[in-house]
Amino acid sequence: MKFYEKLSAISFLRGSYVFKFLFVAFIGIHIPLIGILLFVLYAKMNFSTASLLLFSLVMTLIATVVTLVVLKKLIHSIELASKA
Repeated sequence: MKFYEKLSAISFLRGSYVFKFLFVAFIGIHIPLIGILLFVLYAKMNFSTASLLLFSLVMTLIATVVTLVVLKKLIHSIELASKA
């Protein structure tokens, strides 16, 4: 419930549960993209295609895990309401 309350503090997410889910999914989708952009822009050395692919896969895996954990926290409030 604390995570739900923290998301409710954001003004445009306050009114809708669906917007909270979509916001979390949007952020989760863009974590790998932001990571890849930063990797390409700020890499000090030349990198190979394989290293970029590996970095992309790792970032996608991390983003997927984080997104699923956060969505599970959001679903927790629905689970509590259904048990009541």
